[in-house]
Amino acid sequence: MPVVAVLSRKGGSGKSTVATHLAAWFAHLKVTVLLGDIDRQQSSRNWLRRRDPALPRILPWVMDQKSVTHTAPGVTHIVLDTPSALGGLDLARVVMSADVLVVPLGLAYFDRESGASFCAELKALPRVASGRCRLGVLGENLPAPDDKAASLHLWAKAQRVPYLGGLLQAPIYQRLQESGQSLFDLSDTAFPQERAQWNALLQWLQPMVLDEAGPEILPALSSALSS
Repeated sequence: MPVVAVLSRKGGSGKSTVATHLAAWFAHLKVTVLLGDIDRQQSSRNWLRRRDPALPRILPWVMDQKSVTHTAPGVTHIVLDTPSALGGLDLARVVMSADVLVVPLGLAYFDRESGASFCAELKALPRVASGRCRLGVLGENLPAPDDKAASLHLWAKAQRVPYLGGLLQAPIYQRLQESGQSLFDLSDTAFPQERAQWNALLQWLQPMVLDEAGPEILPALSSALSS
């Protein structure tokens, strides 16, 4: 059962936006997904409360850092939204339960400095160091494309961490937060530029989805990745 944890050492990094979108993407692939919120702000939990019941179902899961391994019958995928202050034993406990770690990162110098030390800490944990838990960096809330945005790719290369593309600043994300929706809940033709910015991350996750979900997910996955 794949567990995707979205982590960052800095607040306001876009963890909840990434976590809710990944949960919605999994839900559209017809798998039973839990969205776990272990952040005190409960942003993902509140987003889920506003979600239209007619949309593909995402199960709520409120927990603390000590109960991340417990789940409900029938669940095949888990997405975790984690607190910014996660560290020490609590961080190690989450990583021990996870198969994939996605670290959203801003372009600012202090974001990159914090991200470098955080990625180094994560890579030192046995599950990441052994390759059993994959780690990737996602650019988040980036300004309009320019030469500076490309520096995140170079930064990730220097850290020896996969760069999973970047999400540009866009007003649609605020509207989606308020309505309990994701880009994947909208028409396939809506906001094509914003949807395309998720492709690198989704392609990176694809082998995990295929390996764990079985052949019944293939048609939905093919449609989602081509849209």
